[in-house]
Amino acid sequence: MIWRRFQVAAIIDGFSRKIVGLKVFKRAPRTDDLIRLIDDAVRDNTKPRFLVTDHGGQFQKRFRAVMCERDIEHARGRVGTWQFNAKVERLFWSLKRWWRLSLVTLRFASIQRRLDAYRAWYNLRRPHTAHMTLTPIEISLGKRPNEVTRFKEGGNLEPEIKIERRHVGGDRRLLYPVIGVTIQDRFAA
Repeated sequence: MIWRRFQVAAIIDGFSRKIVGLKVFKRAPRTDDLIRLIDDAVRDNTKPRFLVTDHGGQFQKRFRAVMCERDIEHARGRVGTWQFNAKVERLFWSLKRWWRLSLVTLRFASIQRRLDAYRAWYNLRRPHTAHMTLTPIEISLGKRPNEVTRFKEGGNLEPEIKIERRHVGGDRRLLYPVIGVTIQDRFAA
């Protein structure tokens, strides 16, 4: 960001794609920083069976020992394979695109508040095509997609469709559509 650097660490649930941890750091996060982030994520969510990381210096012997103490299996992806962390890379791609369009702030507390707003929007409002356009929260709660109502020309059913745009936390760049469909019987008086 212009003349100031910062690092962002993220933890996502591989199945639901829910962001369970997102934090800004003034420097590259160290092992202790990431262990605290994982502990916060576990406290607010559930403990994972395993954690997949890259081969960064933070994820070496001490990190593996702490994960073993917490009964979390630590798996590291093969070097040069992007597929093992494609979901988190996609998250960072979306985050960078959103950040470029957002107002620039220079205080770390402000950056963290904006990241928290992004996390809320991503988890609650952003549909994922891999999950039939359900959001990560809906997937983690086990919600199923609504059944499609078919409308036939000449039938009795007539849809009334209302579409609105809303935004999250006062940020005009975190838009989400709200689509309401009510079914009316055309011949009912």
